[in-house]
Amino acid sequence: MCNSKPSSPSSFSSHNKTHFVNPNENMDPHTTTHHQEEDQLNRWPTPSEAFEEIKAIGKISGPTTITGLLMYSRAMISMLFLGYLGELELAGGSLSIGFANITGYSVISGLAMGMEPICGQAFGAKQWKLLGLTLQRTVLLLLSTSIPISFMWLNMKRILLWCGQDQEISSVAHTFILFSIPDLFFLSLLHPLRIYLRTQSITLPLTYCSAISVLPPCPTQFPSCCSLQDGHCRGGHSYGLD
Repeated sequence: MCNSKPSSPSSFSSHNKTHFVNPNENMDPHTTTHHQEEDQLNRWPTPSEAFEEIKAIGKISGPTTITGLLMYSRAMISMLFLGYLGELELAGGSLSIGFANITGYSVISGLAMGMEPICGQAFGAKQWKLLGLTLQRTVLLLLSTSIPISFMWLNMKRILLWCGQDQEISSVAHTFILFSIPDLFFLSLLHPLRIYLRTQSITLPLTYCSAISVLPPCPTQFPSCCSLQDGHCRGGHSYGLD
């Protein structure tokens, strides 16, 4: 028998030879773009980029913050002017504002916040019909909620007397909160409108409207409180119209 010719050592080495491939060759362009995006996200921003980001956030959050300060300053302005009327009016106004914030304004504000994620997603998906329907339904919900709250405010004196409050302070607080009932319905329109515009990055119009509603009545409240004998009625009326 003839023995086959043995393989040479070079043939074994050729089969076991390791081939190194350049990782940059035949790279998918999508993979390269993905890696570049990851590098951009993981790196620290430059001072100019951070400043531009702060400016972009400030254009939205700045007017929104000013609007909130102007709206909540109405109570402070009314308290300042009630201090000129006497201790009884100041105590009654403070009790009335606290009662209104807990039983009315916080409820309206909390219910309105439910539309914010819906409006944000609808605006991002460009579903304009859903955006408008959410605004309309939220307004109807808040107006419906304001009706039982108004009936509770109409019976505020009985509630305060049942809680053991002073008769005169309860009477002043009741008179004050009666003139705040229209404000409850106005906020039922204002809160949804604020969220509706804020989700679209429209904030300046509401800031201007809040400034107009708060700042001009300030010079007229002091003469009115000093000239009218029944000053606490005028103070509550001014707070409700703000």
